[in-house]
Amino acid sequence: MQVFRLYFKLIRKVFPSLAIYLGVFLVLAIGFTFLGSDSEQAAFSQEGIKLTIINRDGPSTVADGLAEHLGRSNTLVELPDDTETLQDAIYYRNVSYILIVPDGFSQGFAQGENVTLDKISIPDTTEGMYADTLINQYLATAQLYQKALHDPGRAVQATLEDLQAQTPVSLQNTSLAGEETAGYIFYFKFLAYVLLGMVILGLGTIMMHFNEPNLRRRNLCSPLTLRSINLQLAMGNGIFTLACWLLLTLTGLILYKGALLQSGLLGLLSLNALVFSVVCAAIGFLIGIFVRNATVQSAISNVLTLGMSFLCGVFVPRSVMSSSVLAVSKFLPAYWYVDALENIAGLTRIDFASLQLIFQALGIQLAFAAAIFSIGLLLSRQRRISR
Repeated sequence: MQVFRLYFKLIRKVFPSLAIYLGVFLVLAIGFTFLGSDSEQAAFSQEGIKLTIINRDGPSTVADGLAEHLGRSNTLVELPDDTETLQDAIYYRNVSYILIVPDGFSQGFAQGENVTLDKISIPDTTEGMYADTLINQYLATAQLYQKALHDPGRAVQATLEDLQAQTPVSLQNTSLAGEETAGYIFYFKFLAYVLLGMVILGLGTIMMHFNEPNLRRRNLCSPLTLRSINLQLAMGNGIFTLACWLLLTLTGLILYKGALLQSGLLGLLSLNALVFSVVCAAIGFLIGIFVRNATVQSAISNVLTLGMSFLCGVFVPRSVMSSSVLAVSKFLPAYWYVDALENIAGLTRIDFASLQLIFQALGIQLAFAAAIFSIGLLLSRQRRISR
């Protein structure tokens, strides 16, 4: 097992670089994970606007009721009934909406006429549309009660009681991942980046050392057969890849133990990460065969990890990407890792139909790994024959 022992001596040699890489990732991943979790838990809350009511109708039960209705969810700002002052208030955004109750409004309302109000607002703004909705809601309800009761006071009272009523609304989360999805899904999404970086850097560096001409000649002159050398090298690559996968998976389990175990998705998430680690090993194997310079190897590793992370949805949500970018990213294995991850996060039950898309994405990742390994073995054999 000389080659096997040499393999782990080389691992110790590159361990400081891997440790720095892992440490930086864990700090960023943990920080972004909790930030992402907090941002996903935002809830709807109604926000009011600043508005002014100018009553030119004098004392009015209907106008007072409208002011009470608008004041429940908005801020009422008192301004003098002066054209220049009102225009300046709108221009400088001191208020978003000015409602003017014209003279004769109450009398027309009591007689059942189709009364209207005047307004000053910024055209085509959400604040103006929001105020229009509240006002129309009040007038429509009050007019219905006035037609039935023929008493403006009682009509306004009934209208305010009706519009004050609120209906509680709750959204049920049917996903198996539960309410804490954002945290560990965010972590496993970032895990793709560090797996790519660690495995490509580690395997690429080790394969680069083993393929140095002097070391390769010494190995070929040894009593070991080429088959034994390759077998021990493959064992080392496999153990290193599994160690990276296990370390990152256990870290995620420590961070999200309760949520992960309760969701029942740990197995699928770990399987997806394991399959992707095989893809990373294939890429590292291919790079290590042909790269002879550590600087070039590091540059290629950074380009691949960052490029796939940005294009495939690790750093940027796929929902904001254009169709052309997504079409290109489908030819990269990290896309299918993220695809499987998002399908796992959206599971509502575990059955064949629900798992079909997940295992399809896993199969495509394995196909990528097989193709990359095959290319590496074929080109390595051609190079050995040519020498």
